[in-house]
Amino acid sequence: MIRLLCFVISLLSVLGKYHDLNILEAPTHTVNFLEVEQEPACPAGTVRQTLPQSGVPVIPRNANFNCNTTQANCAFCAPLGPYTSSNPFIISPRCVASKDRVLGSWSSDGGSLSLTFGAWPNWDLTLSGAGNVQNGWARYEVCAGGSYAAWVVPISKAPPVCPTTLDRTAACISGSNCQYDLYCCPGTTQCTNTTRASCIDGKWQIVIADPVCRPPCPATLDSSAPCTTGSNCQYNLYCCPGTTQCINTTWASCIAGKWQIAIADPNCIGCNNNLPQATTLPRVYPTTFQNPFTKPRSITCLVPNTNVISNVNSACKPCSTPPGTAAAPMSSGTSFSITSGCPNNLQSAWFSWAGMGNIAVNGVFQNMNYQGTMTRTATAYGWGKYEWCDGNGGYGSWVVFF
Repeated sequence: MIRLLCFVISLLSVLGKYHDLNILEAPTHTVNFLEVEQEPACPAGTVRQTLPQSGVPVIPRNANFNCNTTQANCAFCAPLGPYTSSNPFIISPRCVASKDRVLGSWSSDGGSLSLTFGAWPNWDLTLSGAGNVQNGWARYEVCAGGSYAAWVVPISKAPPVCPTTLDRTAACISGSNCQYDLYCCPGTTQCTNTTRASCIDGKWQIVIADPVCRPPCPATLDSSAPCTTGSNCQYNLYCCPGTTQCINTTWASCIAGKWQIAIADPNCIGCNNNLPQATTLPRVYPTTFQNPFTKPRSITCLVPNTNVISNVNSACKPCSTPPGTAAAPMSSGTSFSITSGCPNNLQSAWFSWAGMGNIAVNGVFQNMNYQGTMTRTATAYGWGKYEWCDGNGGYGSWVVFF
């Protein structure tokens, strides 16, 4: 009988070490349950961050993660987000109580992300992606002493990266477009890069072109003067008032040694970056509908090449087409685009929207610019907010109304 009882106890102890898929549970141990961890310092490359978090996606806790609702006394060692590249990103919980179990989860508009846990009792979580993860989040949930805590890391699309020299066998960030081998026509200012490289699915696709040298365009156009066949020149620059939209209204092409002239009227509709951004909404919204101008920012901008949070405002001039102002919101079925107007590459971009009634917004990012379509019923209304970090670490936002 004693042998049978010992066998049952041994069997239960073995079964108790199995755990749900994706959830890591601590092995049975007899140490003090409220022991303070012996490693208060954060791993290299991370900083100590405490709850609560601000400016991060609100994500319901995982229903399969068994832990009570009491807030655990935890800090998290993690780099300053968002996560934007394939470089490892380590999250390490520092909890007063011993950790019982942990769970990692993530969601992204594109790409793939790998979550790898280190050994207990630290359970450091390492995020590593293919370099093309875009707009989403990764989350580390922990149960410590029976209490719950979580840390959420926003994911932003990695900015395009052009290496100083091109190695066609090297890995690259999808979406990067780079140019090399500058050639200038002798005696002119006509210069072009003869090698163009585009990164598709993490591999460089390369196109090499022969330079074409033509005589420079005359300072003023004389339609009766002889010309070199193949020359294309533009004149009479016109800029739409209050915008950065500028176009040459006169186009001259040399065909068979003679100028062929085309004159176009400027089309000044669409984007206007001098539209006023109201600070109050034109109607009284219910408390469940948050004012987009007071809504906490969604992304953290960093000083380039550092983990230091930047407090600089972006100098870029955003544009929305159509404008979608508070006084004249977009109608249902409208396809719209929002651009940052940044001369430098963006670090990251984010788009969020909210509304009252039957309203929906669907869209995608293309080269960090947002293109979407809004549908709604006649009585519904809402807003969309485009936020970005520019290449200097500056933060900016633009609001459109539906």
